[in-house]
Amino acid sequence: MLFKELHEECYKRNILAASEVTIPGVRLIEATIPGDRLIEEIEDYASEVSFIRSSPKYYRQTESDVEMAMDPSRILYDMDSEDEQWLSKNNFSCSGESKYEEISDEFFEKAMDMFEKVAYARHRDHFAPNELEELMVGVGPMEVVKFIHEHWQNKRHKNGMTLVRHLQVRLH
Repeated sequence: MLFKELHEECYKRNILAASEVTIPGVRLIEATIPGDRLIEEIEDYASEVSFIRSSPKYYRQTESDVEMAMDPSRILYDMDSEDEQWLSKNNFSCSGESKYEEISDEFFEKAMDMFEKVAYARHRDHFAPNELEELMVGVGPMEVVKFIHEHWQNKRHKNGMTLVRHLQVRLH
């Protein structure tokens, strides 16, 4: 009970102090002080039409996160600053050798995403060279794919988990 009384006393003093403050050159206007107050219901609101969502597709997810992540048409891997540094460093060092074209951000993300999806589907993160070639047929130059694969393995080993959030194992 003491706290409540103390709170009420402080509240009253603050209101009184706020109403008595005078600042030279400033005209005092009556202002509302924030707090709880009763708002009367207005009958006009009852006559308004309530909002009805026209299509449920905006809030209904029909597939699980994993199903969505495994869809090959969706690339969920997103480069982070570490990847950008690695890519710019290696693009710079490769440009002098001119073995292959510069690795684009899109190609890098697509390759990393594909490695994640295959690792999830096969429950492992090591692939034999012939498996790697089979997986990446038509994706890009094999030297580049192997180069990105090495970075992917190092990064995954360093993080100790999958790099796509949707494919991370949930702990219950």
